[in-house]
Formats: sequence, C-alpha cells, structure tokens
Amino acid sequence: MARKRDDSANQPQWKSGWTMGNGYYHEGYWYVRNKRKRVSLTRYGAPPRKGGKRERNLALTARDKFLSEQATAEQAASRVPGTRAVADVLNYYAMNYVPTQAPSTQRISQHYLKLFATGSDSGLKGVSVYDGLGRLQTEDLTEGHLLAWKQAHPKWVDDKPLKTIKAAFAYAARKGFIRFNPIKGAETATTQGHASDEEFFFSDQAEAIFRANILNPAFRKFFSACIETGARPGELAALQPRHIKEVDGKVFWRLEWEEWKNGRKTKKPRIIALPERWQTWSRQRRAEAPEFLLETSRCTRWSEDAWKDNFDRTLKRACEDGAKKTPQIIINPNLTMYAARHTWIYRRVKDRKPPAFIAKAAGTSIRQIEKVYDKCFGDYDVISSVLD
Repeated sequence: MARKRDDSANQPQWKSGWTMGNGYYHEGYWYVRNKRKRVSLTRYGAPPRKGGKRERNLALTARDKFLSEQATAEQAASRVPGTRAVADVLNYYAMNYVPTQAPSTQRISQHYLKLFATGSDSGLKGVSVYDGLGRLQTEDLTEGHLLAWKQAHPKWVDDKPLKTIKAAFAYAARKGFIRFNPIKGAETATTQGHASDEEFFFSDQAEAIFRANILNPAFRKFFSACIETGARPGELAALQPRHIKEVDGKVFWRLEWEEWKNGRKTKKPRIIALPERWQTWSRQRRAEAPEFLLETSRCTRWSEDAWKDNFDRTLKRACEDGAKKTPQIIINPNLTMYAARHTWIYRRVKDRKPPAFIAKAAGTSIRQIEKVYDKCFGDYDVISSVLD
C-alpha cells in the first residue's frame, strides 16, 4: 500500500497576478515559504494557474520536489569537513582556478598565494613560516591577519595581494570546499600606497629589457611606446591611424572617451602627447595606413595575453642575462608591463613637473598621482597647493 503523502507541512499557496504602474502584467504562480522567503514552484512543475483540485495536487508534487532538493543540498553541506587549514584552501584555489587565468596573472597569483601561506615562494605544501598562516584553521582566520600581512609589506602599492587571498576563500566557499568564508567583506583598500624602486625601471634596467627583446622588434616598439609616452598598454593596442591628430605642427594621439579606461567616468577624450621621434614615426605610419599603429610581428592587434606573455619572456631573459653578464644590474623578476607606465610618471615627478600636468598627460587624477608618488616630490606642499 502506497504511503499517504504528508500535506500538512508548508502548504503551497497561490500568488495572484498583478499589474504594475507601467501596465506590465506579472503572471500568478504557486509558491511555498522557505527560511522566511517566498520560493516559486514554477520550475518544479507547478501549473501556471490556480485552477482546482488537479492544479493543487500538481503544486503539492512540485513542493515535494523542492523539499527533496533542499534536503539533498543540506545533506551534501553536512559532509563538508568542518575544519581546513589555510594552506589547503590556497592549494585548492591554485590547482582549480589559477590555471584558467592568463599566464602572467597565474605567476602573480601563485606568488601571493605562496607568500601568504609560507612567507616565501618555496611552495604551498611546505610548513608555514610566516606567522603560522598556512597552518592556521580557516575559522580562525580574521581580517586582522590580512591587515598584518599587508602592513608587513609597506612597498605594496595596490590591492592585488589581498584581493588574491580573498578570491581564493570566496572560490573555496562557493564550491563547497569550506563551510563559510571567514574573511568575506574584509577591507582591501590600500589607504596609503607609494611607488617604490621595484615598480619602475631605471635607465640601465630599461636598456637591459631592450637588449633582451632585440629579436622581437614588434614588442620592442610596443614597450618603447609605453615607457616613452606613459600610455597604458591597452590604449596603445587600440591605436589606429585615425587616432593620429596634428595641431600647429604638433602630432599627438587622441582616443575618444568611449575608447579608453577612464573615459566612461570622465566623458573626456584621452590625449597622449608625443616626443619628437614619435611624432615623426606617427606621420610615417599614417602614410602607410596600417590597421593598427602598433602591431604584432604578424601584423595583428596586440591582445592583453600577447603583450603580457612577451613581457614575461623578455623579463625572464633579461634577469638571466643580467645574472651572467651584468650582475650589477638588478631587475625585480615580479615586475609587470605596467611598470613601464610607472617609469614614465616617475621620471616626470623627479623632474619636478606639476602634479596637474602629470595627471593630465597620464590620463589619471591628481589625487592618484599624490597617493602613489608623493614621496618623490619631497615637499608635500607642492601637491597640496595644486589640490587647493
């Protein structure tokens, strides 16, 4: 004899349709209450109308499917281990998500994951030597640990380290690897960042990069444009002959506000001033009429992965060559392509150019220049006077 279904708990109810002020009509639906929320039973097979006894029985069947699904989910959640070490979470993220990132991003993510777990780049699976964070249980990890880790590295100028760790725990929680995310909502904003000597190239270091990519003239030109104009790599990749403008004999590049990073916020075009040699080069390229001003060796547009991969290989070669031929030239192996832009800004700061001039030329804000490069000015009043 079939068991009688228990219809006494959480009876399905009908929500009548309604019309909004703009005339849009919402269809009615069957629903049940779950954790003080209304859950529609439509996707579980409930009928689209109230009807009579037949429709109510279909709604009860839909409710049973929903309750069965909830029970299965709760049972699966109960099998999640109650405790995991921080290093286990970072390893899980490194093995399952990091491989899907761009090669250059993978290298940066691995660096910060290892540093957080072990205090060095010597591998995640080793014993933690940095404040015991790798061996710490996930439920014991707090925002204070993240803050202490950031304060231990005062040369960091962005939020990438903390965002990497937060992303690892968010991913693990979303995939059910841990019960909850202990650092969800933790603040990652850098309150006071400064550019250090490790975020840009000195003249001898830049020359070492040029020597290392001598066999790739296309990337050499791309890197030169970035370090000599201060443009972002994405801006350079988007340049076409139509972006070349000339006024009173001065050539410059102009991107409309829809075509560059901050344009949608400022609604202003991006003007890139050019040194004399780049003005001459731009006139020549305009006459050649290529699809893009700065192209790859295959005459295609530079993609983000392409310029990052080329820079990674060039940087690695420069570090290896420097260790053998010029050990006095020390290059940070963790630099990114963005260091070229930092170099351009840093040189103008050192030349005592006004912050307003630098910000406008670099396509950024005065406050961003102040935040990152104020140590280079020496006299804080120089910046304050411009801001006032």
